[in-house]
Amino acid sequence: MKKILLLSCHPDIEKSLGNKTLLSAVKDLEGITVMDIYKEEFTVETYRKAFDEADILLFQFPLYWGSAPSMLKKWSDEIFIKLIDNMAGKGKKIMVAVTCGAAKSEFSPTGYNLYPIETLVAPYHLQANFSGMGWLPPFAVYDMENEELKAKSAAEGAKEYRKLLEAIINEK
Repeated sequence: MKKILLLSCHPDIEKSLGNKTLLSAVKDLEGITVMDIYKEEFTVETYRKAFDEADILLFQFPLYWGSAPSMLKKWSDEIFIKLIDNMAGKGKKIMVAVTCGAAKSEFSPTGYNLYPIETLVAPYHLQANFSGMGWLPPFAVYDMENEELKAKSAAEGAKEYRKLLEAIINEK
């Protein structure tokens, strides 16, 4: 069984339909440890045990202006860099799960976001590569700003997310 350290990176998870729904769908899975970077003590020691025990580091966040909330950058610069001292991340993997306000079609060269999710989360792929970690394809839920679609998108996304993480956890 694989172990996942899921870092919730939303500045106000209680007001988030998408991220809150995704988190609720998976937080009870065996093999998942959830830590909220906005609520945990901001020290390497806070994350050390969970990171060392995890096979996969999963960043879950809303996409803001084509990027993660700034606290995740701060966490990467101040915490992650120390967690991977002496290649401590080697053999682990990084994955990103994002919620997006726009429709999937808008994340393309012809859409107003111009780039697909894979391109927008490339810095995390680089982070994985730099630290000797593997990379898993990103997971995205779209339409979180569409009043008519967001509840359905969040619910369907949560089901897919749970199914995906169950498969990852149980992968041999």
